[in-house]
Amino acid sequence: MPEQKHAPARKKNQEGPNTQPAVAEDRPAAENVVLKLQQQVGNRAVQRLVQASGPHLQRQTPEAGPAPVEEEEPIDTAGLGVSGKTPGHGDLGNENLTEPPEVQRQGGGTGGVTANVTYTKNDPTIVRKPAADIASGHGQADAAGWTTPKYTIGVPFANPSRIDLTVTLDFEMELASEYTGATLSVLQDHESGHVNIGREKGQTHLVDDLESSLESNGALSRPIIQTSIATATNTFVAEEGTASQDYDSVDYQRMHQAYLGARTPLADLESASATIRDAAAKLRSFIGGVSVGTQGQAAIFANDATDACQALSENELSVLQYNPEFKALVATARSKIDEYIESFHYDLWIIEFSLLTDTTRTALETLAMALEGFTWTAPV
Repeated sequence: MPEQKHAPARKKNQEGPNTQPAVAEDRPAAENVVLKLQQQVGNRAVQRLVQASGPHLQRQTPEAGPAPVEEEEPIDTAGLGVSGKTPGHGDLGNENLTEPPEVQRQGGGTGGVTANVTYTKNDPTIVRKPAADIASGHGQADAAGWTTPKYTIGVPFANPSRIDLTVTLDFEMELASEYTGATLSVLQDHESGHVNIGREKGQTHLVDDLESSLESNGALSRPIIQTSIATATNTFVAEEGTASQDYDSVDYQRMHQAYLGARTPLADLESASATIRDAAAKLRSFIGGVSVGTQGQAAIFANDATDACQALSENELSVLQYNPEFKALVATARSKIDEYIESFHYDLWIIEFSLLTDTTRTALETLAMALEGFTWTAPV
């Protein structure tokens, strides 16, 4: 420690009535003891000794600064991180069936530990390969697609009261090279559901639960960190697997219908289903008639198309969501709605107004919402 200078003790006749000269005269000797102890055993031990020794050694001169802040020793984080992957999940080749079946935070817990987790969810890496290679690679006959979540947890810094972690999720999505166009869309959209499940379970178990586990401790150590990470990753793998299996068991039926619609001409679908025929016909009528006649007639066309689309069963909806011809009808109808609404919109300098009646606007907006149901999105 640098040498400290002290003012000499005052004479008795300079002291006030409440001063204690003897203590003042002893002050340099006491501080020399502290300095000597600091050199011998270090600051931490001396601080504990001073706190237990009473006011004699604790008394400081006016020139003395505050006591140094005790710093925590960092924890060796080498080898605390972990990388791994789940078994993955895939589509089991329903495209070949021909008959439809019956229908990122910062914590601060109460345990005295703060855990900071940076969560990165990367887009899937798509690999195209023959379906046979996908099936043999994962030991699943007829698999046409497979998604494998991969996790990496790093520990850049840790001490007894704070830990910084990085959690990264990557996904390898294998898609059969035989699949193209609409059938490829069915397969890839299904596999995207597995990506969403992995991301959600990663947030729950690799971020939230891991933070809570670490922050519940009074102080951190390597064994505590290792145990918390192992528990989080094991739970993630198990829960992601269960959720993905549940998802597959429900979505395979929808996929079967989607594959059927993807490869079947719309005329054949209309011949097989009066409800599909009516929905397609009403959309064609709306497309051809919305731009002519009165607003009242446009509202009628829109309402008729909405009713016909909403009358479709869940299976029929799944069939039409990937049928290229029906999707073209939906896209055209959607653009007609926008064009019609815009044709009644006026911008006069700084004033904007529309001559579209509330009845017609409501009919058009309701149809637009119904048309959104023809785009399937993977559950989040």
